[in-house]
Amino acid sequence: MSYTLPGTDLTADLLSTPEEFVEHERCLFKAFSSEPWSMNYCTLIDGDRLQHPIPYSSQLVYGVRHKGVLVSGICVNFGRDRLMLEDVGFKLTSEQRAENFLDGLYLYSLKVPGVNPLDIGACWNGYVFRELAERGYTCLYDTCNARMGTFFKFQGWEELAELTGDDPEFLMVKRL
Repeated sequence: MSYTLPGTDLTADLLSTPEEFVEHERCLFKAFSSEPWSMNYCTLIDGDRLQHPIPYSSQLVYGVRHKGVLVSGICVNFGRDRLMLEDVGFKLTSEQRAENFLDGLYLYSLKVPGVNPLDIGACWNGYVFRELAERGYTCLYDTCNARMGTFFKFQGWEELAELTGDDPEFLMVKRL
């Protein structure tokens, strides 16, 4: 079931086909190839795609499209074998682990003329987060840098912890 944000040309949906995953991987490359850390976690494919090490069988990948073209995505890990937040250096408490949580892998939004980033956030809130809650998940954890932390907080996320360093990382939670 897809979602259309009223008054816009934006639609959101769960991606599920191999072709959609390739399109998503190309968007990941556009969004993150200039970030050195992305090459530490992802595999570069064909020079223009980034593939996450968490298998698609343990992920839910949502996309937001503008006039049919993928412009934003949210990838979440529902598996427990490997958590990216732990790869970054964060640890969940036993109480946090007891929740039916998701581990955020990537949230991205490409800069596209005519697309308001706040409308992308409205798609996330109006469809993606609601759909995850309907699946029974209670919260989504993700990590981000200080620049993105401001956007996360604006979208209703809470900062839980910080790892200091040259580029501090923050553990964030979105209650669903």
